[in-house]
Amino acid sequence: MKKLSLSAALVLAVAGSWAFYPKASPKALGGIMMLVGHLSGRVNELQIIAPDGQTTSQPLTEKHITDASILALHKAELVELNRLKAEGWEVIETNNAHAAAGIIMYEDTYLLRRQ
Repeated sequence: MKKLSLSAALVLAVAGSWAFYPKASPKALGGIMMLVGHLSGRVNELQIIAPDGQTTSQPLTEKHITDASILALHKAELVELNRLKAEGWEVIETNNAHAAAGIIMYEDTYLLRRQ
């Protein structure tokens, strides 16, 4: 009986202290995030892929690939990168792709990590 009450007291102490264990805030979780700016004749958008895989997209108003639409894409990327920087994210790698063989496409990819 003594062993049972001692074990029960130990389990209650562990469970009680677990409730006060500090939880990591979402801001402290870190991880890797991607920002992808994509222009093609069909899909013109800015996508954010969060560390948990959740994707949000922001459509761009330009419908054709022109100098103006590329500039609009860069402006949207810059605004979003500055917002993410203010939240503690930093760019660790960039890549851009251009294709013109059959499908005209322009894409910028930014890989970010929490500072």
